[in-house]
Amino acid sequence: MGADCEDDPAPVASRVVLTARRSGCGIDVRVGARPNLGPIEPFPFRRVAVALRGPSGAARGYAKARRLAPDALELYRFGALRASRYRVSATYLR
Repeated sequence: MGADCEDDPAPVASRVVLTARRSGCGIDVRVGARPNLGPIEPFPFRRVAVALRGPSGAARGYAKARRLAPDALELYRFGALRASRYRVSATYLR
């Protein structure tokens, strides 16, 4: 590898970090990616699909999904929810 040769950076395994907290009548969700690599231009993260489902009780049949960029500072709120248990999941989009 010479000084005038430019190679792509080696692939690095990453994972989605999902934080969900109850807040009033809603759920606040933050999506991040680890490890933090910089600068962001050569290490872009794909968007993430975040799904909120109500598996039983008053929330049965509730399903909502949003596509978010992995940014630990960005907060998304699923609001106006009934009191119940909810399942939050996140996956990388291709």
